[in-house]
Amino acid sequence: MRMVQEVKDSEIENFKLKKVLIIGITQDPSTRWYFEDELAKKLNASGVYAIRSIDFFEKSFTDAERSIKDLNQIEQQLLASNFNAVLFSKVIGKEQKTPIIRSYNELTNRFISFKEYYQYNQELFKLQYENPNYTVYHTETALFEVSAENSRKLMWKGVIDIVDPHKKNITVNRYTNQILRKFKKANIL
Repeated sequence: MRMVQEVKDSEIENFKLKKVLIIGITQDPSTRWYFEDELAKKLNASGVYAIRSIDFFEKSFTDAERSIKDLNQIEQQLLASNFNAVLFSKVIGKEQKTPIIRSYNELTNRFISFKEYYQYNQELFKLQYENPNYTVYHTETALFEVSAENSRKLMWKGVIDIVDPHKKNITVNRYTNQILRKFKKANIL
């Protein structure tokens, strides 16, 4: 897992996260719930009042498309409830990768002897043979200020690549820790 892009507003040093609404955008409700819960716990432990979207909205925020009018109403709700930020997090894409050594070996091993070719490829006869490819998920987390003067202003955005996640709890834990480290470094916590 690594941060591949980070964008900070020039006024971020004047911004302190006090009360934030967390919105995980995913088609899997259990993953959304788990992510929002983990990040809320960690932010609350850091002195920020964090609310999960599933606790704030009567229905799921992501169940339907929202018009500008809807978003204006939600913004007014946030202001009336003293939120100073809203955080969105989502998976923006995924791709299959092949380890470079495997690609190089496949390229250079085209013109080798029968014996070397057979030895290199004999793993294909084994039932346990696994595809050496892996998946990289590209995620994006964006923090917007909610205030009467700077409403909807992007304060921070990070794009994090997650390589071949296997266990949701471990991946979400590492992901939320990375977000908190970046918030601490930006001095918004």
